[in-house]
Amino acid sequence: MIESPGRDRMEWVARGPRSRLDSSAVRRFVLIAAGAWLLLAVVPPALAAEKTMAAAKPGSVAVELVCEIVAIVPGKPFWAGLRMRHDAHWHTYWRNPGDAGTPTTLAWTLPPGFRGGEIEWPFPERLQRGPLASFGYQGEVLLPVLIFPPRELAAQSTLAVDARWLECNDNCIPRQARLALTLPGGARTPVRGPQAAAFALARERLVQAAEGLSATARIRGETVDVTLTLPPDLARRGELFFEPEDIVEPGVIPTVADRDGKLVWSSRLTPNGRRRGPGAWPAVWVTAPPAGARRAYRVDIRLP
Repeated sequence: MIESPGRDRMEWVARGPRSRLDSSAVRRFVLIAAGAWLLLAVVPPALAAEKTMAAAKPGSVAVELVCEIVAIVPGKPFWAGLRMRHDAHWHTYWRNPGDAGTPTTLAWTLPPGFRGGEIEWPFPERLQRGPLASFGYQGEVLLPVLIFPPRELAAQSTLAVDARWLECNDNCIPRQARLALTLPGGARTPVRGPQAAAFALARERLVQAAEGLSATARIRGETVDVTLTLPPDLARRGELFFEPEDIVEPGVIPTVADRDGKLVWSSRLTPNGRRRGPGAWPAVWVTAPPAGARRAYRVDIRLP
């Protein structure tokens, strides 16, 4: 089976040589995928509440709502997040899922006065399958979110989240879990709990700023050349991931050349990418050093 496109991104099945499906097969697949997502959307709230817990494994990915601290300090932000443990050969998706897929979503239900931030996405990996590629996660990943509590707290506060994701192997299955975690309030100083090491590791995978990193793009027909200026301490081997979807063809393996002390990353644009005018494309440069850990750095690719 092919991977589910997710959301409204069904156009990927008809982009030139990547599509080898007849229209009836596409229609059957779209109906099945749409029906599965609709089924998740209409789960009665009461039923979801009955099954609320901090961890669940509805399929091939185990999920858990975790916090870095064990008690909430009034008015002081803290980290919570969704930890995902994938069975072997299964994966979920980054914010830009690539050729197919849909990103994980978190819908929070928080006590009055609390506010939840957006997912801080760890850098992804390329998951290549023949002419198609997805961007996402295997193994274990933690999707951290900053939670902002009010200055006045109850004795206990319950954080609840409706997590939805698409887990894929040879086929794709949409999953959902309603998770909740109760923390005491009124602590004077933050006390890190048993999940602190997992959050520290997750923050190492977040996108950072790098002074001296810049990029410009030049379009040649269907090809885009991105010239990267890297600071001396940044590994010159790596991969570029575009945050917006539908700019470059995900399945095309890019080339990287060293020219006059700069890296030139080249790939093929989608039709939408070729229509873009002057501006900037937000992207992530993920280093691949010969030794040591990979790191991710934000770069805005200027398109004159």
